[in-house]
Amino acid sequence: MIKRKKLVFLCLLLLFYIVGCNGTEDNVEQISGGQTETVLFTEERRTVSSKITRSPEDTPTVPKTEIESDETFFLPETEAFTEETSSLKNEELSLGYTAPEGWYSPRYETGSVDGGGYKLKQGIMGLKVYYVEKKLGMRPYTWGYYTERLEDEVAFYQGKNALDYTGNVDLETWLSMGFTEDEWYNLGTYVSPVRITKQSTRDEIIDVFISRAKEYLKTPFVVGASGKPGEGVDCSGLVLQCLYTIGIYPDGLDPVQHSTMEEYNSRLMYADPKFKDVPIGELLPGDLVFYRRPWSWSVCHVAIYLGDGECIEALYSDVEYLPLYKDDVDYTIIGCKRVIALSE
Repeated sequence: MIKRKKLVFLCLLLLFYIVGCNGTEDNVEQISGGQTETVLFTEERRTVSSKITRSPEDTPTVPKTEIESDETFFLPETEAFTEETSSLKNEELSLGYTAPEGWYSPRYETGSVDGGGYKLKQGIMGLKVYYVEKKLGMRPYTWGYYTERLEDEVAFYQGKNALDYTGNVDLETWLSMGFTEDEWYNLGTYVSPVRITKQSTRDEIIDVFISRAKEYLKTPFVVGASGKPGEGVDCSGLVLQCLYTIGIYPDGLDPVQHSTMEEYNSRLMYADPKFKDVPIGELLPGDLVFYRRPWSWSVCHVAIYLGDGECIEALYSDVEYLPLYKDDVDYTIIGCKRVIALSE
């Protein structure tokens, strides 16, 4: 009986030995930093996985300068990962609208206009003239034009206030009327801030363009003006500020140039080769619609098309929504232009 027990005991010892050396799978728990991680050992994988964490007592201390390895972990065979290549790829993937050759390319920084300190005299119009009109109680008779009648009113004012009797408004007369020097130099030089980025798509750019126009609703009509919302604009002055907000700066046009009688910026926009013709039957929101009078073939008005036969514009009134066709007020469409090219 005793021999049998010894034999069984020896067999169990032999079995434990075999399992310890050639077992198919065993679970071992490693403890590091108070956390437990389970690691699998198999017959085929005799080396320890990189997921195993050792306790500080089992980890040899090796100076960093002595560690050498030729191994590269988790890198694709075709290209090594770097922050620079990743940044370039992300920029390429997220790049928005790109203007085709012959179209205006948007700028992404707001520009500026100089030359706002001009004197007011016949041949000038715009916001500064509008302010003088209101001061002298002439609004709405001249609508921003410096007419001969306004010149007479200014001369009369100068005579009453011991100023040089010229009929023209210089800085001295301007300040005497209660306006500021800052207004004298900056009132006619406003440029809407750019609101797009390099990542903006065509649809996003058009949305910004139209949204800016809607911010001008109920802004008074002032001929030759291109001011802030609420100050005053005319038809092309409104379009100019909306173009600025999408980074489009039309050649030869700016708010100071817009304040001279020699300008007719709706005509200059219509003649600009970087604004492309579009048939009236293919109008899209954000396109420009140009008008003439029935007795003339010269452009005299521009509006921004919103879709569904509706425009937003300044037509001898506050900025408002008006129908595309304006035959009832003697304005006939002469042509349409597209500012931002369709995506290919």
